[in-house]
Parts: sequence; structure tokens; C-alpha cells
Amino acid sequence: MKKIVSVSLGSSSRDHTYTAELLGEKFEISRIGTDGDVDRMVELFKKLDPEVNAFGMGGGDIYLRPGNRTYILREPYKWSKAASTKPVCDGAYFKAVMEPMVVHNLFQQGFLKKDMKVLVMTAVDRYFLAKAFTDEGCKCVFGDMPFSLGIPLGVTGLGTIRFLGATLLPVITKLPYHWLYPLGSSQEKMKDKPNRFFAWADVVAGDLHYIRKNMPRDMKGKIVCTNTTTKKNLDEFRERGIKAVVTFTPDMNGRTFGANVLEAVFASILGKQPKDTTEKEYQNLIDRLGIQKPNIVTL
Repeated sequence: MKKIVSVSLGSSSRDHTYTAELLGEKFEISRIGTDGDVDRMVELFKKLDPEVNAFGMGGGDIYLRPGNRTYILREPYKWSKAASTKPVCDGAYFKAVMEPMVVHNLFQQGFLKKDMKVLVMTAVDRYFLAKAFTDEGCKCVFGDMPFSLGIPLGVTGLGTIRFLGATLLPVITKLPYHWLYPLGSSQEKMKDKPNRFFAWADVVAGDLHYIRKNMPRDMKGKIVCTNTTTKKNLDEFRERGIKAVVTFTPDMNGRTFGANVLEAVFASILGKQPKDTTEKEYQNLIDRLGIQKPNIVTL
């Protein structure tokens, strides 16, 4: 049996273990939250390194890929090196292939329509998702400045995202990671305040914790495209009037794992580091596993 463990800086209340048979092999897939404790994450990478086939890193990006350039976040990269023999996958390469496939599928089946207004929470870390919505003719706003930097200005062009990446990421990637992303129990906090970017959008797409943290109480009729959802999250969305939730990864016994988990599964099957895996190899394996279709939950 192959063993995949996602070590997350998120809350341990979201831990989950799932056993599956994929392409004739059995997999045990687990998520272990460290409640924002970096030392605990590093300890788990060291301790479990001899036991697992591949790791996921949850709640932490190692790589940001706004366009053709790749930027490495200093702290998460350092943490990942605690696993000395096994790949540590943050999901960046898998997301770049999987999320556009799901978006295009949503338009092909008529679930989403051209000219819909889409808020992508952060396009620097989900550039290819943002590009997919743009390519389908949506009116897009990218929330990198208001939701990551606290500057209340929306970005509407991918060229601006690439410029911001080239200008700011060489500095931002060296900052303490907790300045950039909610960790541990802080992921549970929700502002519940009116927000003009959310009010404008028909579709809100991106990281679950960014969405939960910033979404207003009134989300009536909106569609959310995200990942790592639990039953509790779906109940929260239902209470706010959200019409449907689309996840980019399949439901696994009541929840959806993050892209880091699927990237780790793929690394264990292909025997390659994510950065050495081609887009075609990802596409072929996605097709073989039959996970290219979006998981749609109507609320």
C-alpha cells in the first residue's frame, strides 16, 4: 500500500484519512494539521520520511507561478527540506493543469456562462485558474491587492498580475509566511462584513480559507469554486445563501483534499518530482483516474 501524508499548517480539526484503490494500487491518504506549528510540521516531515511515498504540504505554498516564471517562498521551501528522501508537493504544478481543465469543463456543460463576473481571490498563486476564466470570456477581478496586501484595489488584467509578480514577489517570497496566509486557528476566523468585490461577483474562485475569511454574510445566489471543503464548510456556505460549490478535486469520503495531496499521489505513481512532470503526463493521468470532471454540490 502506498502512503501519502499531507502535513498542513492548518487546523487539526480538519484532519482526515481516506483509503482508495487507484490504477490497481491501494493508497492510504492522510491529512495531519499542525495548528500553525512550524516546528511540528518539520518534525513530521523528518519522522515520516522513511514511511511515506510522498508528502503534501498543506497551508503553505512553496512555488508561485504567475505566468512563465516560478518564484520560491523561502520559509516553506526550507521547511520542505526536512523530508530528506521523499518529494514534498505543494500542489502548484498540479493546479496549473487540473484547475483550467475543470473550468473549461464547467463551460462545456453549460454550468457557467460567458460574461459571468468572476472574483479570483489571488491570481499570483492561481494564475492558470485566472487565465482559464479570462479565456472563457468572463469579466474577472483578481483580489491579490485587497486580500493579500490590504490595498483596496482590484486587478483586472493578467498582464498586471505578471507585473506585480515580477515587481513584488522577489521581496514577498522572503517575508515571514504567517504575514501572507492564515495559519492554524486563524483559518477559522470570518469577517462577515460587506465587501464590494464579493457583492459584484457571480462566481468566487480560489483558496477556501481566503474565501471564508473575507466573504460577507450575504452570498445569495453565488457559485464558489474552491477545494479542501468539509461538511462544516458546506453548511457555512449554505447559511450564507451560496447556490453551489464546485471543487477541483473529487470528494473523498465526505471532504475534498487539496491540490497538494493529488500532486503527491501523482508523484508516487509517476516516480517524479512535480517540477519534472510534464503537462501532458498530468493530463494523461488525470484522464486515466477519471477525475477531470468537476465535483458540483448544489446547496
